[in-house]
Amino acid sequence: MSKEENPFAPSWAASAPAPVAAPAAGPPAGNTADDSNPARIRSAHLRHETSCRQVAWLYYSVSALVLLATATISAVHVTLTPHSKWSSISFSATMVTGGVALLLIAVAWGLQTLEPRVRIPVAMISLFNLFACVWLIGISMVVGLVTIIILIPVNVYIAYLMLSDKGNMVFSRHYAEIRSQTPDIKFHSTMAARLVGAMLMLVIALSVVGVVGLALIGPRV
Repeated sequence: MSKEENPFAPSWAASAPAPVAAPAAGPPAGNTADDSNPARIRSAHLRHETSCRQVAWLYYSVSALVLLATATISAVHVTLTPHSKWSSISFSATMVTGGVALLLIAVAWGLQTLEPRVRIPVAMISLFNLFACVWLIGISMVVGLVTIIILIPVNVYIAYLMLSDKGNMVFSRHYAEIRSQTPDIKFHSTMAARLVGAMLMLVIALSVVGVVGLALIGPRV
């Protein structure tokens, strides 16, 4: 007997909606599954990570330049003026600048290993260098051109690397765990980066030659 033929059937029986099936389980909104993927996070920050590591070689180069130039000048002056008060002065200056060089090496090691404690100091050094560049521009036209073309862009770029959101992420403890989970992901430097590095080493080598030359010629003039 159908419901139309059953006068005793409840009124809601004919219009009761069919049960709705529960939706299939899927990833939450916002694609958080991709955001929590270590490989995706590492790939998204890999170029920034590599740039931060390359800044370490700049610090290594500067520290080597400070050590070499200081040792050269001190040795030359001590040889030309033995048993003078310059001997003790040069020794003190060598100790101070040597300590600065060792500090730069420690900072460079922190950059190479992405130590979180060096991010803010490196940013502060770059910002201080920008203020110093304003003073260097007024020394001479050559120094001003070098400052505008090289020093200012380099320090602005380093400050950006340290203070940007990606820089904060790259130097975080969470990113260190991601790096340990993705050891096979590596970024190879481009030809442009290698050329810049070669030019930097050439500038440092010429600077050392100039410092040694001035130290040898200066006392005789």
